Amino acid sequence: YLLGLSLLKSHPSLQTHFRSILDDPTVFYITSLLHDIGTTDENLKKTKMSFELYGGILSLEEVVKAGGGREMAESVCESVVRHQDLGVRGFVSANTALVQMATIMDNTGKNTFLIHPTTLQEIHTLHPRTEWSSCFIKVLQDECHLKPYCTTLRLGEDTFKNHVMANPLDKLYEFYEWSEGPV
Repeated sequence: YLLGLSLLKSHPSLQTHFRSILDDPTVFYITSLLHDIGTTDENLKKTKMSFELYGGILSLEEVVKAGGGREMAESVCESVVRHQDLGVRGFVSANTALVQMATIMDNTGKNTFLIHPTTLQEIHTLHPRTEWSSCFIKVLQDECHLKPYCTTLRLGEDTFKNHVMANPLDKLYEFYEWSEGPV
């Protein structure tokens, strides 16, 4: 969530296309909270569906149950289902696009140069990444083992794993954990 909003607020050119999120970030916030709901041990084993698809169904149900309204629930659901749908063809909503950008940035460190290093550090201070990459890789490996047809495999299991393991954000945060900050 914070990476996505930081990205938007740092780049006026994006603000034009994502004005609805800047005006009311509620749907983006809820999507950010729920986008990986399908990755819990229980939910991975509960269904044969890929975690994004099952997560979309769960998020739709949760938002409706919480009184969020059908339109909000469907927007969250669509974005959860498509947050790893990184194809180069077609279109996605502004919410889905921002969730995709923030998720890839968080998990692989791609395009982190778009956010000021001080902002990245402030986000880490509020929400440390402690062992996040290894935890995330284990979840992806578990899903690929349980569901050899899952959506994650479209990204290339080893390729995506290598990108996650090489995430420069982990190195940045390791640096800040043992020092007083940048020199």
